[in-house]
Amino acid sequence: MTTLTFQNTNLSVINKNNQTFLTAIELGKALQYAHSDNVLRIYDRNADEFTAEMTALVEMKTAGGIQKVRIFSLRGAHLIAMFARTKIAKEFRKWVLDVLDKEVRKTTALLPNTITPEQQQAIQSAVQQAHHRTGLHWQEIYRQLKQAFKVAKYDQLPQDQFGNAMAFIMNLQPIALPPAEEKFKFELTKEEISNITLLLFSHGQMNWLLGRLIKPLETIGSSFSPTVYGHHTEYKRYYDKSLPLARKLIEPLKQAHKADFEHLLYRLSAN
Repeated sequence: MTTLTFQNTNLSVINKNNQTFLTAIELGKALQYAHSDNVLRIYDRNADEFTAEMTALVEMKTAGGIQKVRIFSLRGAHLIAMFARTKIAKEFRKWVLDVLDKEVRKTTALLPNTITPEQQQAIQSAVQQAHHRTGLHWQEIYRQLKQAFKVAKYDQLPQDQFGNAMAFIMNLQPIALPPAEEKFKFELTKEEISNITLLLFSHGQMNWLLGRLIKPLETIGSSFSPTVYGHHTEYKRYYDKSLPLARKLIEPLKQAHKADFEHLLYRLSAN
């Protein structure tokens, strides 16, 4: 555990997620409270102003054994000091902001250099080309890119990964098209075409009748009501899908057998 020094007072600090935290006890010591629970009282009165990044409960080894201890980040400590009424609170606020500023500069210095504006434009151009080449939506390309390089935004790509990112985009594969559906050819007589069409017409008539029976069956509490409803709704879906096929089936009759064609077309339009 490392320490910070505030006006000759050494404060033990905790490193959590690469951030500096102070326990309520250490914070109370810095603010010159006689009792450490004064800090907790300040927090309890103003808890809604603290974010999850500013404070947390962690398990720590204490004189009484392993206990849950409330800790505060430097921002959280600054907010506690804003509510504090001790004479030293003002000086502590200045000090903790200086420490926070140094921590931010140190963290920033450790971050890798991200891609330049020119490299960002190159990424954008490569994404557009990949979009036209593969058929992938540009948002999907960016999603895959960010996922592959574990960044929240593409402009956060490290400079040393620019070449790899460009190669990743250029190697994206086109969307795999589903295989063509297999087709079959049949030779049907006029009578066979008529029978198939009238079968579909009959199906439509029966489905219409089932639909008309739903309400009466519900009214008398018939146990057939759910089955009739299910047959009507489910089978009508297949009927509606088959109508275009039936119209396509009778189309060859239009020229040589016009009367038959119009009769069957009328039947298909009747339901």
